[in-house]
Amino acid sequence: MLTICPKCKYTRKESDTCPQWQCPACQVAYSKVREAQYATTDEEDSSNSRSRAERESATSHWKWLLVFVVVAAVAWQSKYLWKRQPSQSAGEQSVQALGQPTVVFYSASWCGYCDATREFFKDSGIRYTEHDIENTTEGATGYKNLGGGGVPIIVVGEETVRGFNESGLRQMLKPWMKSS
Repeated sequence: MLTICPKCKYTRKESDTCPQWQCPACQVAYSKVREAQYATTDEEDSSNSRSRAERESATSHWKWLLVFVVVAAVAWQSKYLWKRQPSQSAGEQSVQALGQPTVVFYSASWCGYCDATREFFKDSGIRYTEHDIENTTEGATGYKNLGGGGVPIIVVGEETVRGFNESGLRQMLKPWMKSS
């Protein structure tokens, strides 16, 4: 069997007379040299631990930087979510106000009660979505699904109000009406 000394790299010959576990050139025990290769001195240990600590510290800094970048990106994106929508025309007004139930208003351009309903919503600061039953597919479909029967039809959350009923609307929307 070919044996090479891990310390001096001497290749053992068959004519060598020292024991099998010992190198004929440097007289060291093969097993002790192998153990010594895996063992480190206290000085090497401290330098390894220092470099390991430095690596862990650098890794930690990168982790915190990554966390900061993610938080900043989320904060930057969320400002668009919390920003209020600018005022839109009555037909395009957003239906979501802070906590206000969804208000959908089915109307016709010739209807005087629809004009009164628009004015009421405007004066009260109520956000709503208006669908014209004669000019939009959404309006015609929604009006038909509600059973028709005249305009205006106002859907507040899950409740439906047929015709312009100011006192009923005030009662339903009181928490979201602006104080005048």
